[in-house]
This record gives sequence, structure tokens and C-alpha cells, in this order.
Amino acid sequence: MDVDSSLILGQPEVQVRVLRDKAADLGVRVSDLADTLRLVVGGLKVSSYEEGGEDYDVRVRAVAADRSSLDRLNLVMVPSSRLGSVPLRDVVELVAASGPSQINRLNRRRQVTIAANVLPGAGESGVTSAIEQAIAAQHLPAGYTSGATGASRESGRAVGAFVVAFLLSIIFMYLILAAQFESWLHPVTILTSLPLTVPFALLSLVIFDQPICIHSALGMLVLFGVVKKNSILQVDHTNNLRAQGHERGHAIEEANRDRLRPILMTTIAFVADDEAAWVRRRRAGGVRVDRGEEELAALDAAPARAA
Repeated sequence: MDVDSSLILGQPEVQVRVLRDKAADLGVRVSDLADTLRLVVGGLKVSSYEEGGEDYDVRVRAVAADRSSLDRLNLVMVPSSRLGSVPLRDVVELVAASGPSQINRLNRRRQVTIAANVLPGAGESGVTSAIEQAIAAQHLPAGYTSGATGASRESGRAVGAFVVAFLLSIIFMYLILAAQFESWLHPVTILTSLPLTVPFALLSLVIFDQPICIHSALGMLVLFGVVKKNSILQVDHTNNLRAQGHERGHAIEEANRDRLRPILMTTIAFVADDEAAWVRRRRAGGVRVDRGEEELAALDAAPARAA
């Protein structure tokens, strides 16, 4: 919602379309055309003078009446290597049109920024994907590119950094568990319980109608820590029972029965503490959610138009 664009059209302009075949036949170079139009319309610095200790440029260009009339611009003579000079109308086509009131650039390329707010309940990643699909369906010509900027770009970077941090945490957890249990096998047993939490985490997001974003990913990472802690309690107690001579099946059942109560107690305490912190924030000043903006920068690499 609240879609806005930095492109504002309606500025009157004159587009110059070079007739390259005729210009080549008459011996007129495009650079000479550009220099002539720059002198007539934009002006050219020819000198400077000093007054009151300040230097002022002296620029020469056509008078306003000649610059604003297409008929008079057509009569301007341009250099020719074959005929000496030819009228401008013989090698170009002047078209009255309208263009943007302001040209924004990024890395010397024209840029148009589209911004919009995200509706409650929608995730930035989903909105960004939908925008990218809509742009791909436009089949933009060669030279046009698009990409996210602002909050969307930072969210993409945060997701990439989170993935790297998640992979490193798995490696560090494995190494620490391997040192703790003095075994390369028991850490694998503990870490295999982590993927089983993903379906239930996603189910919770669906039940409570929450988007998949960086905050939910951080919550899933915290959930991994809780599950890993519970698995350590179970595996460690199972190893102790096995060392006392219990059979494998009996040791697993006995360890799960003995560790059920401390696991439930610590998990309920952890959830209750989070809920209490959330209630305190609501009572203090309410919960404020910044949805941010979805921005898209479209870069126009088309040649610049003479005005």
C-alpha cells in the first residue's frame, strides 16, 4: 500500500533524433551535432571577467525566442565535411515531448525508485519476491536492471548473514559437544534432533498468522538451542545408565522418564519468562512494529536525450 514513485513526468522537452544515414551521406558527425546544440541551447563559456574581486563567466548562446522555437532550431547550421554546413533539419528530427521533471542517477545511471509500505501480516521477503516477479513479467529491454534498496536490501543482507551465522553455530556446537562427550558420534545424535523442530516451528507461525522474517528465524535459532539442551540431558543420562550396565533400550526409556520433568520445567520457565517480558513491554508503552518500506531502484541505461 501507499505506493509512490520518484518519476514525475510532464516536464516539456525537445527530443533530438539523429538521422544517421542522412548525416553520414552529408558528412555530418554526431559529435558536431552535439556541440552545436550545446552551444545554441546550453551555452558555451567563452571568457570571464572580474568585478568586485569576483570572477564571472561569460557564456554565449541563442536568445530565448530562438531556443524555444522548433522552426528556428531547424534553421541552425551544423558543420559538414562535404558541404561546409547544412541545416539542422536535414540531419535530425526534433520532436516536442514531455519528460521527467528531475533525473536521479545512481553510479552515473538513471534511476527510478518505487517505494511502498507493507501491509500488516505480510513479510518483506514475500513482497520483494512478488515485486521481482512483476518486473520479470515486464520483459524490460536490454540495459535496464532492477534491485532492492533501503530496508529491503538490508533485510536481504541480514538473511545472508544469518545463514552464515547459523552454519557456523552448527559447526561450533558439534565441536563443543564432541569435546564434552569425548566422542564424534554422540554430537551427531544430539544434532539430529534439530531438523525435527522445523516443521513444528513453521506450524506455529501458521497458527498465529506470523510472517517468515528475520525475527522468526532468530526465534527458530533460539528454539534450536532449547532442543539441543534437552537432547544433551537425555543423551548424557543414557550414557551414564549404559555405563552402569543397563541395556540400550532400557537405558533410553529410563533416561527419557527421568529427564522429562526437568525438561518440562526449564522449557515452561523459558516460555513464561518471554511472555512476561512481552506483557511488560505492552504495559510500558505498547508494542510498535515498524513495517518499513519496500523500495525498488530501476536503473535506466538508455542513452541520454538532448533537451
